[in-house]
Amino acid sequence: MATLDDGVAAATCTRQGLAIIEFQAAHGDEEAEERMCGACCALTEQLMATADDIEDVADECDSLLRRAAEVDPTSAEPLQVMASLRSQQGRNEEALEALRQSIASWRSRRGGRDVDPDRRRRAEEE
Repeated sequence: MATLDDGVAAATCTRQGLAIIEFQAAHGDEEAEERMCGACCALTEQLMATADDIEDVADECDSLLRRAAEVDPTSAEPLQVMASLRSQQGRNEEALEALRQSIASWRSRRGGRDVDPDRRRRAEEE
């Protein structure tokens, strides 16, 4: 019997959860889109963690992350997971750009303020 320690079983459970969330969204659950974004990102992370070769799952991961960004364009999470995916693919410049976009997303949600205002001050002093 498979347990959730088994990456394939965990991904299967997450896919089932995603299907339930899609059903809820199709039937008027207004909060389902936020849950869908998180589920797409979680499934992407599971696929990346269990793949023998990241390129075997890269297309599906890209598709899931596009979907996550579409259903919740204010979330920085898809960009953060994209950075991880690109890093694992050895596409470091794209990973860095995804991180920059993620940080910009967080800042815009915080009204342009840094999460750590002391960090900005320290950087200016150097």
